[in-house]
Amino acid sequence: MATDLDSLLDEDIFKEEQPQKRPAFLITLCVLSFVGVGLWFIFGIYQLWAARMSASLAGIMTEVNTAINTPEWDAAMRWVRYGETLAIVKLVCTALVLLGAILMWNLRKAGFFIYVAAQLTPIVLYFVLIGGLGLDGFWGFWGWMSYLSDFISIAFIIMYGMNYRYMK
Repeated sequence: MATDLDSLLDEDIFKEEQPQKRPAFLITLCVLSFVGVGLWFIFGIYQLWAARMSASLAGIMTEVNTAINTPEWDAAMRWVRYGETLAIVKLVCTALVLLGAILMWNLRKAGFFIYVAAQLTPIVLYFVLIGGLGLDGFWGFWGWMSYLSDFISIAFIIMYGMNYRYMK
């Protein structure tokens, strides 16, 4: 009888569950995401302000548009038309990125899916509404920066995906 009691006590049923350890790579990704969210929030506020200022100039720009008919000008006019919508979506998605990063910090799988959706939504919406920026001319710098930002977002999704197995 003593051996039965000893074997029961040796089992893990009476031991408390040990908290899962957060990998160092996941910690690094989350900290970088927290910093990035702060920067993107500031940029999002600026983008919203710039979109509203551009919309106030839309009447003048429409008159000029008849004289200038280039792809860059068309992209600028689409920005005037959809800039405020894109800025608001970006701010909402930035808050969702923060939520996803916090959940992944706590090793929750749901955070990964929230993060992915929040990172991909502005990218897809931007290309649907604006059509992307050219990589030359006036939009060249902003086009390259936009694509670099998209590349970094996708790289973070892949790196978080590599840590998915540690989440529950």
